Amino acid sequence: MSKISITGIYESRLPIYLREKVNKNGKDIIVVANGNRVQRLASDLSFFVDKNIYCYFDDEDKLIFYEARNREKAHEKMGVVKSILEEDNWILITDGISAIECLPPRKAIVKNKIIFKVGEEIDVDAVKKRFLNMGYERVPMIFAKGQYSIRGSILDIFPTHEENPYRVELFDTVIESVRTFDVDTQVSIERRREISVYCVAPIVYGKDELNRFIKIVDENYRNLPKRREELKKYGNDRENLSQLEFYIGYFYERTENILDYVCVEDNAVNFYIEDLDRIKDVFEFNRRDYSENFKKLLKDGKVVKKDFENVCDFRQFKNRIQKLNCTIFSPFNHCDSGGDNSLFIGEIDEKIEERVTDVLNFRGDFKLLSKEVRKYIRAEYKKIEIICSNEDRIETVKEVLKKAQLTENVVFSEGTLSKGADFIDAKEVFITEFEIFGIAKTPKKIGKRFRNTQAIRNFSDIKNGDYVVHENHGVGKYLGIVQMETLGIKRDFIHIKYAGEDALYVPVEHMELVQKYVGRDGIEPKVYKLSGSDWRNTKDRARKAVLEMAREIVEISAVRKAEKGFGFSKDTKWQKDFEDSFPYEETEDQLRCIGEIKEDMEKDEPMDRLLCGDVGYGKTEVAARAMFKCVMDGKQVAMLVPTTLLANQHYNTLKKRFESFPVTVEMLSRFRTPKEQEKIIKEMKEGKIDIVIGTHRLFSKDMGYRDLGLLIIDEEQRFGVVHKENIKRLKENIDVLTLSATPIPRTLHMSIIGIRKMSVIEEPPQDRVPIQTYVVEEDDKVIREAVEREMARKGQVFVIFNRVRGIRSLEERIKKLVPDVRVAVAHGQMSERALENIMMDFVDGKIQVLIATTIVESGIDVPNANTEIIIDADKYGVSQLYQIRGRVGRSNKVAYAYLMHKREKIMSEVAEKKLKAIKEFTEFGAGFKIAMRDLELRGAGNILGSEQHGHILNVGYELYTKMVAEAVAAIKGTTIKEDLEEIIIDIRVPSYIPNSYIRDESVKFDAYKSISQVRNKDEEKEIISEFEDRFGNIPKEVVNLIKVAQIRHLCRSLEIKKISENGNEILIRYSKKGIRPIKMYRSEHSILDDLLMLLRDMNRLNEDENDI
Repeated sequence: MSKISITGIYESRLPIYLREKVNKNGKDIIVVANGNRVQRLASDLSFFVDKNIYCYFDDEDKLIFYEARNREKAHEKMGVVKSILEEDNWILITDGISAIECLPPRKAIVKNKIIFKVGEEIDVDAVKKRFLNMGYERVPMIFAKGQYSIRGSILDIFPTHEENPYRVELFDTVIESVRTFDVDTQVSIERRREISVYCVAPIVYGKDELNRFIKIVDENYRNLPKRREELKKYGNDRENLSQLEFYIGYFYERTENILDYVCVEDNAVNFYIEDLDRIKDVFEFNRRDYSENFKKLLKDGKVVKKDFENVCDFRQFKNRIQKLNCTIFSPFNHCDSGGDNSLFIGEIDEKIEERVTDVLNFRGDFKLLSKEVRKYIRAEYKKIEIICSNEDRIETVKEVLKKAQLTENVVFSEGTLSKGADFIDAKEVFITEFEIFGIAKTPKKIGKRFRNTQAIRNFSDIKNGDYVVHENHGVGKYLGIVQMETLGIKRDFIHIKYAGEDALYVPVEHMELVQKYVGRDGIEPKVYKLSGSDWRNTKDRARKAVLEMAREIVEISAVRKAEKGFGFSKDTKWQKDFEDSFPYEETEDQLRCIGEIKEDMEKDEPMDRLLCGDVGYGKTEVAARAMFKCVMDGKQVAMLVPTTLLANQHYNTLKKRFESFPVTVEMLSRFRTPKEQEKIIKEMKEGKIDIVIGTHRLFSKDMGYRDLGLLIIDEEQRFGVVHKENIKRLKENIDVLTLSATPIPRTLHMSIIGIRKMSVIEEPPQDRVPIQTYVVEEDDKVIREAVEREMARKGQVFVIFNRVRGIRSLEERIKKLVPDVRVAVAHGQMSERALENIMMDFVDGKIQVLIATTIVESGIDVPNANTEIIIDADKYGVSQLYQIRGRVGRSNKVAYAYLMHKREKIMSEVAEKKLKAIKEFTEFGAGFKIAMRDLELRGAGNILGSEQHGHILNVGYELYTKMVAEAVAAIKGTTIKEDLEEIIIDIRVPSYIPNSYIRDESVKFDAYKSISQVRNKDEEKEIISEFEDRFGNIPKEVVNLIKVAQIRHLCRSLEIKKISENGNEILIRYSKKGIRPIKMYRSEHSILDDLLMLLRDMNRLNEDENDI
């Protein structure tokens, strides 16, 4: 086998060297030391190579037996497996351990693949069985990867290897169409002729493999009956795949690895290895770690000695690659020639030594850059390439080199490369913006962007027992959809239970009057009696308060508009340089918000804008650009924050952000001595300080400014009434930007937008990595490993324990587990000063593990804290868990959250359900909408004030939002009817959704809600198209229901209260007394079509009269 050794090529030099060596139309495999290196190399190589690059790695600890974990990494790996099996032109980058870890035989993966092709027949029952073998879960409606759904002639499947799910539509047993669809809207995107679906995770088994697994488990675990039965249950029930992956060798006579999958012996595959030394180190560290953990599991009866064979070691790796043609890159020569643990992998046929050096770090010194480029030109370099992340930076460098008359010999490229290199022998040099400016923009991530915080669009997921709000009768309990027969016609009704024995059956046509009650998680609303006046009074109070709030916002806005403000200048070159120095790629939301704020600042009326976005979404950078704009016009900025801790955090962030520019930043808080405070106030008055960040100290009588131009308020809702009065005084005549860290619901945003200027950041930063979440029994071994793993990467750990009692004994326990780690405790019963000091030490890195209750400041950004252990996770609601988990994962590092629960011999049904919900939340992101809803309601309360928050809880979110929209419309002069009258349409036509069309009740509820909003022909076409897309051919009863919905909307605008049928006669009665009813008679046409035609004509006449 041919082997080539190349020294001098490693790290950032490797992608440059490989750019012309990789197959133009073929396969390349590169093996590196670890997962981090896999991602860096993929990012750099993508700059040079125009072909698919796949990353295959997994940094999971295989010896922690989780009950559930999020499957993001397993899904990514299956995506890679599918791609390399189906495509012929790619680069695969993997680490040494992942390259040889066990997988099912390639033929098992291929055998279990299902192909859906238009025009071909399928056996639906056989497909269901195969989906079960492949690890897919059946659900009523797909919301996550690894699920499938069958509704009549529609089969939906969300393969883990795809960005969007597929919809397969059948005509009897023949595939009529295949298309992708959007998981949020459930609407189709594009058609496909053919698709292939692979298994959920890198483990797939049928009856034969399961029998083999059970036989070996019985044999190996005969002395461990409890573990034996547990493993057999996992195998039979196909649950806990993450544990079964450890036992992959039990299922198959022979396992394979990713190198076997790509037929690496084939000479058409280029095989490269980077730095064998480091690969060997990683293997050895992994083996030591594995050995330690294995001993503990052996002692606990979780594994048997034979299972130690599962560890991947360097000897196996060497044996595998000794048979291959390969090129080995290393920093220096190796003379090693034998032995099990040596680096000897066969005779080297050719040794090449490349002379490569790093490029100078210019750090903004353009004279030095020009001098160096001139040196390369004189040395007759064939290639001098300068690489910058955007056009602006390229233009800046071009301008410099143009003045020095050096541009002719230089190539400029837009893109990102982590570092440059000088290839002396090849006479080629690559200089990146990292060397030129001292800071580089973060590269775009390889592959798909991770979908995270989808802002919630509706709150309609409903199940029996949920609370609902009927606009005219108040809050009751939803007991499902019931079908009744009236006058020989079947109809569906919504059954709502009220206080006492009161019950209401609402015809589904009246669906627009019913909404799901949305309040705070865990707080039960008041249920009303049907006959009382309580509900009307509650609703009136809320409506009045909403109108007052809207008027107040409009009045304040009008007063501010009348004031003469300062119109800031257009952006300067300095502004452009400042924005270019931001080391990350801005999100589209950030750029939009920045544009909106600058537009306001350039007007000569005082700005008053609210900026909303989650912690870590980039609000500070948006605010920093507004500050810089203000300072460039010679004005000062005051930033007001609610706590000393936040003041310190903003001060450190902004000090660093402005350090390369002539901007002076200071802080006023208790961390400054009285003497320092005096000096800062004096310099503010003299104009020597540009930006001051402070707590309520900024309100002091001795505080003054030479020329204040911009006030930034962080979390205004956290200031008291007295402080708010001071804020009002400070706001006069100057631009104000208010920041809020809680998201705001889209619907509320749209309602308020007419009266309040608001910018919203919904999109997470592009390098945000999903939080790796695990559900596991509380175990000291797992706690120790989680802490040690975080310490190894110099990070910090949150331990959440929500009881003050017992928190100190937990502290002692953790100190014994990890004696060399600095541990501290923080809880709500401590004094504010003591709590602040501990949090400050944690932010500064002086504390490595913080044990805290949930009350501790969540708005504080600790990007270095990326492991969180939640004790007694089953005691929290899904919504709370989502918020607690959100404390980590705020940087571009992988974050870990361990949701721990105590092992209970007999678990109550409630605890069992909660644990199941937590597992679903972990594996599929289930409950994410509930969590977002709860968070956004808090955001709504924060933005509108605590009084409004009370009204939201009283009437429910949807009705409250409707009231806000009506109040805004009223202020703008539109007359709104306060209460919707219930219109009765009593016609003997079947209009409902049959169970054969939509069986699942929450999906049906959703469908009825959508139908109730159809107003005209265009919307009718739209909903029929959507229903046929989602559920198949639409039955006559559903078409009738859509027509009834339009009739109802027309009746509302014509003030008709009832349409009834008596024999062949149809009677149309008005709401107003004194107007004679209209009679019409059944024709041979559809009565609904005749009615629609009549009512549309009447409505047109009405509109024409109003125009006259």
